[in-house]
Amino acid sequence: ATLEEVRIFKRNLIQEAGPFHGKPVGPPAKATRLARKVKVAKPLELSPLPVAAGEYGVGPAPTAVGVKQLFDLMNARETVAKNREAGLVGASMYEGIPEQYAEYFKRYVCPNVRRRCDRPTRELWRFAAADERFLLCTSDEERFHLKRLLVLNFALWRFVGGTLHFARAVGFLSDWTEREKEWVREVVRKAFHAGQVNQMFSNAYESPNKLRVQLSPKADSAKMQSVLYNTGPKALVGEPTVTFFTLQGKFAVMDLIWQVSEDVVRAAAPDHLTGKTSWRPATDVLGRIPYFCV
Repeated sequence: ATLEEVRIFKRNLIQEAGPFHGKPVGPPAKATRLARKVKVAKPLELSPLPVAAGEYGVGPAPTAVGVKQLFDLMNARETVAKNREAGLVGASMYEGIPEQYAEYFKRYVCPNVRRRCDRPTRELWRFAAADERFLLCTSDEERFHLKRLLVLNFALWRFVGGTLHFARAVGFLSDWTEREKEWVREVVRKAFHAGQVNQMFSNAYESPNKLRVQLSPKADSAKMQSVLYNTGPKALVGEPTVTFFTLQGKFAVMDLIWQVSEDVVRAAAPDHLTGKTSWRPATDVLGRIPYFCV
């Protein structure tokens, strides 16, 4: 028989046999193998705080020399910051500090002693216009809600994007629901297709830099689906991978931030006796959130 006659004969046999209901022979398809390996990730949870004394072992005390070097370094860094505030530039910024620390700061740029002094923080603060928004509030309830929104927005801007470009694109959110999450995804999608990933995501912070790497120019549609929703053939499994490399994972952290935002606002309030504020109570609340400060 000719090759064509064999093909026709084989096709007729298959049609006569009907659908196959037996056990498949051979190794399963790749998609099937991947599906079998997928484990449902545990949802992120708030950790209990404060940590009970004695829960962790205490190491040996540092040497006196090491402690002195640490404080000398911190004092030198404070001097550099004050010199900058005084308008000094170049080599004059390092006047008044030991030579060994001056050489270190010249090699490794560490200009800001406090986070509130760095450029992204100052840019985000101006963009948020917190003081102006606060003046528009007409009741204690509105002022309290605005403080919650400040916690939400600053966390989102810093944790996901880390740049003023990202903050401007997302805007100042007034709630945290699926609608806002989809809006952030759309902002990221547009930035990718416009070639603005490097402007949108900072490489100075671990969390946004992971997205910056994921959304390189080589990223395909499957990679984009993984970043936006953590679905599809390139979906990731397990922590901290999901949180670091996908918006879906970062949104789970943001859910917890929004959940504890009332506690953060109350913890950041001035002490009713002294009238002073302290960072410790607020960070104790935020410290319950996985990947805090990443």
